[in-house]
Amino acid sequence: MRVLLTGAAGFIGKQIARSLQNSWAVYAVVRDSNTLSAKQLAGYSTLIEDDISQGLTRERYPTKIDAVIHCAQSLAYQTFPANALDVSNVNVAATAHLLDYGLKAGATSFCHISSGSVYEPYDQTLHEGSVLTPSSINGCSKAAAEMLVRSYASLMKTCSLRVFMPYGPGQTNRLLPNLIHKVLMGETITLAQGRGPVIAPIHVEDVANIISSACQDQWQGVVNIAGMETMPLSDVVTSIAKTLRQDLNIKTTSEASINLTPPLDILKSKIPTVGFIDFKTGLSETISAYLSEGTNDINPFRST
Repeated sequence: MRVLLTGAAGFIGKQIARSLQNSWAVYAVVRDSNTLSAKQLAGYSTLIEDDISQGLTRERYPTKIDAVIHCAQSLAYQTFPANALDVSNVNVAATAHLLDYGLKAGATSFCHISSGSVYEPYDQTLHEGSVLTPSSINGCSKAAAEMLVRSYASLMKTCSLRVFMPYGPGQTNRLLPNLIHKVLMGETITLAQGRGPVIAPIHVEDVANIISSACQDQWQGVVNIAGMETMPLSDVVTSIAKTLRQDLNIKTTSEASINLTPPLDILKSKIPTVGFIDFKTGLSETISAYLSEGTNDINPFRST
């Protein structure tokens, strides 16, 4: 079975390729192959170097494919509005191009990796059937891409997976590595009500295994993806400080603490979740990797 995987050089994409490589021929789409190690390159059956923000260079893609996993996303929303076009090109336009390509290449399933940001401003139950009213460019572009994916549902099996706070070794410029950095540097961490948001982080290996199952079993519709453990952000920073043996510099605000933990009934109905990596173990691995790498370099324009 042949699967086209975009964002294959990204944080989640690399794990998906590893999860699929024993049972699928993985056609990995990357913007720059120089960012990959020899070990990573070995995990792909075929490497396709293409900047999908500029459309698809169709002659580089296989004429036949069984499934598409669109995992690439733009992180340029962090520099909005300066790089707004990159966000719309990768998150929306590339989704349209890939749906068209997948259908013409004979794909029977299309798996779109969306984001929990579609639920902004997080003032309702974060249920798959909720009415979406995002205001940020990331939330809006992901919601728009979901609608595009849904329009193909009568032509192939399509799903959009709304991922909440993936974390793990090797991640950069996201919540957990940024918190580790702040604790190490003694920087101020601001927490609403002294607790911060309630979150349900999920290890990247579990995310990749879920996406692999969604592809192989041809899931349909929208599914929330998050961890089984919920906790206020204050517990996370306390655990980080304890592991690093550092003091915390907390600033408490009067803002309401929001709940970023979605219901997971649909996910639980599709796969067993009892084997997920527990957060204590995952956090320890993440901190160890962060310290050994000695850097938290930021690439604000393309990753997952």
